[in-house]
Amino acid sequence: MSGVEIELVREEQGAQAGDASEGEIVAKGKSIMIGYWNDPEATSKVLKDGRLYTGDIGRMDEGGYLYFVGRKCDRIKIDDHWVSPKEVEDVIHEMSEVHEASVVGIHNDQLGVVIRSVVVIKEGNTLDAQKVQRYCREKLAPYRYRRKFSLSIRCQNQTAGKL
Repeated sequence: MSGVEIELVREEQGAQAGDASEGEIVAKGKSIMIGYWNDPEATSKVLKDGRLYTGDIGRMDEGGYLYFVGRKCDRIKIDDHWVSPKEVEDVIHEMSEVHEASVVGIHNDQLGVVIRSVVVIKEGNTLDAQKVQRYCREKLAPYRYRRKFSLSIRCQNQTAGKL
């Protein structure tokens, strides 16, 4: 957009995210809103120093193209990394056997927060948890796919496999 500057900011440090790093999308410019109507508290949460903190997480490639990764409030903190459930779901959805996939973070007494995925396979297809796990291992960055990942595969109302 003409007259609008975009940057990615790491929430932990409040500093710009480095190359290929993820960060919150922050916009600055004359066409950025001046606030929420009659809601100074909500305004103060998103507008800081004339910059709009969108709540969206993105990454920028070397060509300057901005990629939407997910929403700040939708991320799962695994160890020192933030994981977007949408990114993991998108990878699982690439599999031809998959009808639906949902990813959430759940508490585990031994491991802390773990990623839990429920996959519904298309009617007439078969799929086992190991195949999904291998596919994710090939497609996801290591910090997005670690030992802290569990999976249930469902077909209609039956459990076909569980990891």
